[in-house]
Amino acid sequence: MSKLDNLKKAKQIIQNITRGQHPYTGEAIKPNEVCADERVIQWFNFVEEELGAIIERNERFHDRFAERPSRIAFIVTHNQLEKFEYSDKPISITEVTRRLNEISDNSSENELLPINVNSWLISDGVLAEEDTQYGKMKVPTEKGKQLGIYSQERTFDGKSYISVTYSAEAQRYIVNHVLDYLSKFSSKIRK
Repeated sequence: MSKLDNLKKAKQIIQNITRGQHPYTGEAIKPNEVCADERVIQWFNFVEEELGAIIERNERFHDRFAERPSRIAFIVTHNQLEKFEYSDKPISITEVTRRLNEISDNSSENELLPINVNSWLISDGVLAEEDTQYGKMKVPTEKGKQLGIYSQERTFDGKSYISVTYSAEAQRYIVNHVLDYLSKFSSKIRK
């Protein structure tokens, strides 16, 4: 079961209790049980409302990405790619895509997004999604490490996370293969 499914199940259990029913058997809760206490029911109602809000936000977030077209409209030419400014210092995928967008003629709604490049790199076997102590994260595979993709634990605002950065060699890999990627996933291709 996904986390969202678990939240929905928890909300249903709480709804049953606040309506005076045992969550699994459906039998009436006896008036002397703790779950029948009016103060407990008020707190359960509060938790039920909060869970409902969390579920709604998660479903909206999921729908935003589920409705996103699988084809992207980003366009870049060979001549534009020659203008890509490589960094000798490893940079994030956000910075790589920012630099690609900067050299292209795309409007902001047709920009290449980090999520697009990450999906491509995962399908290419360069990145993998793994469950870590910080949650699901993208990390370099052995192939990715050989290309110069690094992962490092960092802390920001008291929270730890894994930062993935791309060496100049890894940046070249992305730039050299971006047209192949776009030929598979782009809705418009300019040669």
